[in-house]
Amino acid sequence: GAVGQVRIVYNQFINALTQRVDVAPLLPLSSDVEQPSGGAQIPYLTEPDPSGVLQALAPRLVEAQVEGALLDSIAGEHGARMTAMDSATTNASDMIHRLTLTYNRARQAAITSELLDIINGANSID
Repeated sequence: GAVGQVRIVYNQFINALTQRVDVAPLLPLSSDVEQPSGGAQIPYLTEPDPSGVLQALAPRLVEAQVEGALLDSIAGEHGARMTAMDSATTNASDMIHRLTLTYNRARQAAITSELLDIINGANSID
C-alpha cells in the first residue's frame, strides 16, 4: 500500500536496427473491458469467485509482462550487436581493400624505381 503505481522501463524491439524505450505500467492492474454499445453491464460467471481468479492470475500476469519486457530488451541487444558486427565487418573489408591498394602502389613504385636504376646503369655503361 506504500506505492501507488509500478512501471517497467525497457527497450522495445522493433527490428534489428531499431529499438525504442518504452514505459509500461505493471501495477495496479487495469480492468479495461469493452462494454457493448448499449452500455449494459454483462455479468460474468467465474468459478472460483472473481477475487480468487484475480489472486491466482495476477502474479502470473505480472511475471509474463516482466518476462516479455526482458525478452524484448534481449532481442534489442542482440539486434544492436548484430548491426555493430556487420558495420565492423564492412569497415574492416574497406580498410583491407584500401591497404591492399596502398601496398600494391608502393610495390609498383619500388619496382619502377629499380627498373629505372637498371636502365640508367645500362645506359651509363654504353
